[in-house]
Amino acid sequence: YASGRMAELLNADVFMVLKSVENVCVGYNTEQESPLEHITVAEAQKYIDEGQFEPNTMLPKIEAAIDFVEQGDGRKAIITSLQNLENLDSATQIVKG
Repeated sequence: YASGRMAELLNADVFMVLKSVENVCVGYNTEQESPLEHITVAEAQKYIDEGQFEPNTMLPKIEAAIDFVEQGDGRKAIITSLQNLENLDSATQIVKG
């Protein structure tokens, strides 16, 4: 949350969260696991409401990303791994929609 808030205060266009995974998944650790690439804030909120993200792992990152994106026009949040920085098209990107 703190890094998202700092990005807001700096009026950044992009908020990036680096994790050990290439992208966020729904149905994590199930046979229905599906990576998320380009999603809107509304879609992210729907997944939160469905309980798709663990409270102490991915949920705070998704919530921080949503807060950042909603605070300004043209903003996006990216969640990916350090190893995937050269291939951001496959990373999870959250936009207003």
